[in-house]
Amino acid sequence: MRKQPATAKPTRRIVAGVELISKRELAEALGCSPATVDRLRKKGVLQPTYLTGKCFFRASDVRAWIQGRAGKAHPAALLRAHHVEARGK
Repeated sequence: MRKQPATAKPTRRIVAGVELISKRELAEALGCSPATVDRLRKKGVLQPTYLTGKCFFRASDVRAWIQGRAGKAHPAALLRAHHVEARGK
């Protein structure tokens, strides 16, 4: 009998009263790849917090960013548009 793989359950990380989301969890929540999250971080759209050498994002910052983007393009489309604009300059 084959053993069923365990499903990864997001772990709630709260450090000094701040809820943190991992890059992988954020990518899954946004429906994009971790590379897209990295591009958003590098562009300064999302500010990272580093804990034990790993990249996390404040849940409150992510929620505020998502609310500010209501009705706007998918994060990957935003980056493609920015790239096209930068090339055109």
